[in-house]
Amino acid sequence: INIKGDIKMEDKIGFSVYFSKSIYDELKAAKQREGRSLNQQVIHWVKLGKLLDENPEIKTALLLKQQLQ
Repeated sequence: INIKGDIKMEDKIGFSVYFSKSIYDELKAAKQREGRSLNQQVIHWVKLGKLLDENPEIKTALLLKQQLQ
């Protein structure tokens, strides 16, 4: 079964994740702002976090930008 392009049902794994109310509220606001489902927003943020972890120079640039503001 093909769901949304190349992602097949057998390639998906579901599990429970618990968030604080404040993070959940931020997720809801971001999903509305960005036009994503809640699931899509969580996946988007996970991918961004993974990108930052794999590229420490991005973190350094963001911290520097924050300090300069």
